[in-house]
Amino acid sequence: LTNILDQILNAQAKAEQGQTSGWANFERNAYPAVNLYQEEDRLVLTAEIPGFKSADLELEVKGRTLTIKGENKTEEKDQKYYFRERGQTSFDRKIKLPYAIEEGKVDAELKDGLLTLFLPKAEVEKATKITIN
Repeated sequence: LTNILDQILNAQAKAEQGQTSGWANFERNAYPAVNLYQEEDRLVLTAEIPGFKSADLELEVKGRTLTIKGENKTEEKDQKYYFRERGQTSFDRKIKLPYAIEEGKVDAELKDGLLTLFLPKAEVEKATKITIN
């Protein structure tokens, strides 16, 4: 357990100094929870955002940064609440991408509280084969 904690703290320190590491995007208590993985020539990002509709979300890609914003407003009713744990939720999450993407070709889907983004790799980031004469 100590070894794992040391790895996390060292990775976080490197990220704060601008050094890259596998934990560069590590954020405590980040919302929404996301997964980001490589699939052929694109990245796929999934984010858990239950209770949100597509109209509640704003997505933006600028350079190598993806921003996901959301605001879910609830109706205010004249009720006498004994418990009120559900209410307005808003978030603003910025995710550093490992490489540039084709900003105009991003696809997004929202189904059953799971947001899925398909982020194609930019042409400038793709490898080009060089022929030797």
